[in-house]
Amino acid sequence: MKRPNRFVVVLAFPMLAACYSYTTVPIDSVPVQSAVRVRISGTLSDSLSQQLGRDEDHVVEGELVERRSDAILLALPNSLVAPDGSLTPTYQRVMLPQSGILDIEIRKLNRWKTGGLVALAASVVGYIAVQQFTKDDGSLTPNKPGSNK
Repeated sequence: MKRPNRFVVVLAFPMLAACYSYTTVPIDSVPVQSAVRVRISGTLSDSLSQQLGRDEDHVVEGELVERRSDAILLALPNSLVAPDGSLTPTYQRVMLPQSGILDIEIRKLNRWKTGGLVALAASVVGYIAVQQFTKDDGSLTPNKPGSNK
């Protein structure tokens, strides 16, 4: 049995991330519980780094929990290391004042890229199926039982 080329499999992984795209929207139009990416000012980034105890970039990703007139509440993904060394996913809620928010982007499914990924996956499955049922001479007749060809 021929296996798919590992190079092709490795190249397919970045396409999984390409199924989503981010679109800049007004803060008031973001639905609660949406996955968002927020660009924040340097001052807010420094303050958030001290609050979380880790270096934060000028971009944070999380889920919008609550929207107020002067701030938004985000749930930021975090990881907790258990005594056995395993990672437990956790979320830390932080309040971001709107004065420190430069823009907010909402994550949306990109239908064209997702359709392309599904078509690629179907093509690979079809190719593997044809390879399984093709004899060495190119005919589509399966090998006879008991033969080693």
